This record gives sequence, C-alpha cells and structure tokens, in this order.
Amino acid sequence: MAAPCTDHLFLTGDKGVGKSTLARCLLAAVGEYAGAQTQSVYKRDTYTGLNWSEVPCVLVELGYLSNAEEDALLNDAAYQEKLALALVWGMIDYVNTPEFSVSRQQPAGDDTDVG
Repeated sequence: MAAPCTDHLFLTGDKGVGKSTLARCLLAAVGEYAGAQTQSVYKRDTYTGLNWSEVPCVLVELGYLSNAEEDALLNDAAYQEKLALALVWGMIDYVNTPEFSVSRQQPAGDDTDVG
C-alpha cells in the first residue's frame, strides 16, 4: 500500500507572522515521521477566517478519502497515531525557529501575558 499524499495549505494575508514556516515544519514532519508522500505548501486566499488570524495558522490535509488506499490508511488507528505524532513533532520544530519568537511578540500597548 502506498503512503498517502499530503498537502498542507498555507493561507495568505498580512497577519500571522510565520505561517509559511509553520506549514513547512508540519509538511516536513508528516513526510519524515509518518512516511507520507508530501507535496508542497500552497498559498490560498479563499479561507477568510484564517486569512485574518493574527497568529500563524494552516489548514492541513492529511490525505484524500476519495482514494481507496488513503481512505484505508486514514481509518487505521496506528496510522492516525503516526500522523498525530508527526504534527506534534512539526510544531516542536516550529517553536524552535526564529519566526516563532517573532510571532509571540506583543502588540504595542498590549500588556496581556502571552505565556
């Protein structure tokens, strides 16, 4: 059975520093840790709510249910766990990038703790 093909969509807009870096980290981790055939990070501007986000956000597609082989894998608990762990490792990789530090900076006049 072939590994499913995975796309990560990176959403455009001026807000949310680090979106493309987050998407690239997630894409690389899904390929490395889950063994999925990864494609590319795509820029889209058709998801309004995500385009206006002030924090990095991506829409992750982990396979296609219309493909019988991918459908079978995506319904397999062991493969789901691999994908979940791959996403965790991708986020860990992202928090170790310079863009993560920039995305955590507070806007001027905001004294809210960003934790």
